[in-house]
Amino acid sequence: MTNTSIIPINQTSISAETPNLNTLPFGFKLNKTNFKIWSRMLELHAAGLNKLGYLTGQNARVEEGNSGYSKWCTEDAVVRGWLLKTMEPHLIGLFIDLSSAKEIWDSVTQTFYVGVDESQFYELCCKATRTKQNGRPVNLYYAELNSVWQEIDKQRPIKMICAANLRTRQEEIQKDRIYDFLACLDEVFDSIHSDLLCKKYVPSIEECFNTIRREAQRQVTMLGAKNTSEESLIAMIYKSTTPSNLRTLRAIEEAEKDKLRCSHCNGSRHTRDTCFEIYGYPDWFLEKRKQRKAINNKQ
Repeated sequence: MTNTSIIPINQTSISAETPNLNTLPFGFKLNKTNFKIWSRMLELHAAGLNKLGYLTGQNARVEEGNSGYSKWCTEDAVVRGWLLKTMEPHLIGLFIDLSSAKEIWDSVTQTFYVGVDESQFYELCCKATRTKQNGRPVNLYYAELNSVWQEIDKQRPIKMICAANLRTRQEEIQKDRIYDFLACLDEVFDSIHSDLLCKKYVPSIEECFNTIRREAQRQVTMLGAKNTSEESLIAMIYKSTTPSNLRTLRAIEEAEKDKLRCSHCNGSRHTRDTCFEIYGYPDWFLEKRKQRKAINNKQ
């Protein structure tokens, strides 16, 4: 008896020309809760093997008797195999009788896609305004906010057609995000974000982040602190001490800094955690170096 199965018995290497149906695109299967990630992984897998058109319909069905019919049938069967073999067994029966990969893809999408959940979108908007730095490094705080903003943009894209209106709306959204970012920074940055907002033109969110990041680095270096929590504590001590105690505190800090040695550049009075050669030189340091050089040239 002739074996008519399209699934090869022996494992062969996968290539863009001869994909193997026995190899699943990834290690989990579609169920009622993971459609979003399942569909995205299928799209990536199909695109990587130049077969995405069989899901989107770009590789349109070729009718029997026309040139390319055999190739279309073979490749469409490959993509159908990916779809069906990455489903939980109890779901396969719902889609196995559909005649093309696009029909299966569209049917699965209609079955499991729930669109934008307004309650989820509401939670994202709340998170964007309530997320606080709370002593964390500035980059971690900004990264968390940025991930929330990206999800908001994905769930609620701007649908304006007019280029001028679109640009205006994008600028408004960016300003709102700058306000959210600055408002929930720790108190040690109050003077810095006030300076940013007093400028004639408010910088971009990226520029604001870089300004705050450089200030955080400066505070770590100047105060000898190792994290933002320590910076906040020292700032509070400075606000509450008398001039005499303040001088004592500064003397202690200077003495502690004299003990530090960097394992990266072998410099003194700092460690690898605050080395400018690794993290970049702040503006104030470069300006100070320029002034010192100008003085030396005059002598």
